[in-house]
Amino acid sequence: HKELRKNLVNDGLYAVISLPSGVFNPYAGVKTSILLFNNELAKTSAEILFVKIEQDGFDLGATKRPISKNDLPSALDILNKWNTGKKVENKLAVYVEKSKIAENGDYNLSGDRYRISIDHTNTKWPSLKLKELEESGDLTLGRGQVISKKDLEGNPGIYPVYSSSAQGIGEFGQYGNFMFDEELITWSVDGGGRFFYRPKHKFSVTNVSGWLRINNPQKINAKYLFRVLDTEWQDKTFDYVAKAHPSVIREMYQIPLPPLEIQEQIVAELDGYAGIITGAKQIIQNWKPKIDIDPEWESCSLKSLVNITTGKLNANAAINDGKYPFFTCSKDVYKIDKYSFDCEALLLAGNNASADYDVKLYKGKFDAYQRTYVITIKNVDQIIYPYLKNILERKLPELKSKSVGNLTKYLTLGVIQNLEILFPSLAIQKQIVEKIEAERALVESAKKLIEIYDQKTKEAISKLWAE
Repeated sequence: HKELRKNLVNDGLYAVISLPSGVFNPYAGVKTSILLFNNELAKTSAEILFVKIEQDGFDLGATKRPISKNDLPSALDILNKWNTGKKVENKLAVYVEKSKIAENGDYNLSGDRYRISIDHTNTKWPSLKLKELEESGDLTLGRGQVISKKDLEGNPGIYPVYSSSAQGIGEFGQYGNFMFDEELITWSVDGGGRFFYRPKHKFSVTNVSGWLRINNPQKINAKYLFRVLDTEWQDKTFDYVAKAHPSVIREMYQIPLPPLEIQEQIVAELDGYAGIITGAKQIIQNWKPKIDIDPEWESCSLKSLVNITTGKLNANAAINDGKYPFFTCSKDVYKIDKYSFDCEALLLAGNNASADYDVKLYKGKFDAYQRTYVITIKNVDQIIYPYLKNILERKLPELKSKSVGNLTKYLTLGVIQNLEILFPSLAIQKQIVEKIEAERALVESAKKLIEIYDQKTKEAISKLWAE
């Protein structure tokens, strides 16, 4: 990967545009960047332009509602002027010497890697880097110790061990010893740089995590510092090359320092928001469509109710930039220039390395990869598509258990055909679907709540920088 990035830098790359996560929702939520190439322009400049777009005129949820903030016009202006060799002073842009990108051999193309110096001269409250707060003795940064699974097995106990993590609370296991019995902030050195607030309890952290201790609680509230770090972290990028070592974050994070009373007020406000977000996430994580089964319902094999076909195109066909969806065995959907199906159908992914299968409902023109099963109902007076989709989703654990294959798991046609399906009357099926969709709407509302209160959190922190 380093060699690939080196080749890009040395062969025409002149700008990198970072887009916000979620900009392509509801199709994909992954973080995306655009690489721009022009050999002639690249030869005339010793720098590469990095532009960070934070707002594109729409919210970042699945509904894509218009909002007033839009960085695209400014980004376009920056690019157009860069094409003529002119620099624009703008918070969206940073110009980085190619020699700096190459200096450690990583050729990292994340703009945030080079946004260490940020101008906070006009802020409402004084601010200091973590490095300065450490030098003044107000806080201490450190790394954990090597603790392996073998260590845990050899010294079992009740004290949690936290390790590098991008999800969950980062607990690695439990141990017979502990390193700390105090309030700390920890972060994942190898897990994307994420921060965690650890209230006072007995615990340890591994060597791929860092820890931060507040030495002067009369000046810095630990929870306040955590909220600031966590909010700023969401706009930064760390990976397995650009790790969040203490030496890196010492320089990267600048902390506004209002009086302790103000810090405590902000913590109370943000704790309220965090409670709403946590509750909404629990709704999303715990909700599963529930169908109350009546043993009197009719039952038969799936093949008695539906026709089951497989896609015919090979994977290379997905490269084409067409207008028809091409469904694969992953959750990605590509576009192709021809189709094999024009109907309403359920698409069951039957090939997956982890046997994590998926069911989609689609109506229109499309095609599918060979190991994706296209299911069409023989008689819609017997069973309706939304009801069957929910039934098949309930059957996914059963299908996973019946998968075959070693490195890649797959479902045989026979296993799918012989699935036993319960189906009540059409009227009951419609009632079931209506109830599930009503619940699903509430889950979508919970997702919207998370978006709203995430934004409120960011706005509360951003006020600290206000003039």
